[in-house]
Amino acid sequence: DKDTPLLLQIAYPPGTVVTTTYEPAYCSYYDSYVCDWEFSSVASVDQVRQSPGNVFHMSDNGLLTIRVIMSPQTFSGKPDWYLPDWDTPGKNDNFAIDSFSREDIIIPLSSYHNQLAIRAECAGGTYCNTGIDSSPGTDLEREIHFDVCPDNMG
Repeated sequence: DKDTPLLLQIAYPPGTVVTTTYEPAYCSYYDSYVCDWEFSSVASVDQVRQSPGNVFHMSDNGLLTIRVIMSPQTFSGKPDWYLPDWDTPGKNDNFAIDSFSREDIIIPLSSYHNQLAIRAECAGGTYCNTGIDSSPGTDLEREIHFDVCPDNMG
């Protein structure tokens, strides 16, 4: 649902530089369709939350935030990036997001081999192993949230 964004956060050492790209599995450039899409950086987590899913935020202490969306398997824009829904047209008279529906129930079909590529350049080495700042009051300490199951669910 476009109105309930899912955010993914990954902690890196402060000073890490990232490049984030969406890479559809099967894509060819034709009729103004765009394949790979490099995300741009924004100034806040709220801007990521309100975005169509093509931006990221890297905090000063190394917390990367991106919005996770259902992406088309065969393109990333026409020609601009957009947040598709179940009725968004795709290539070849298909929908952008493949799904099965019956009586108001929509089930998305699996999309194979799409990639959200995050490339990180860390000052601490190849594996970004210099540690993170999760002290009280930092972005990392404030942004960690968990869904908790009610006690009656076992």
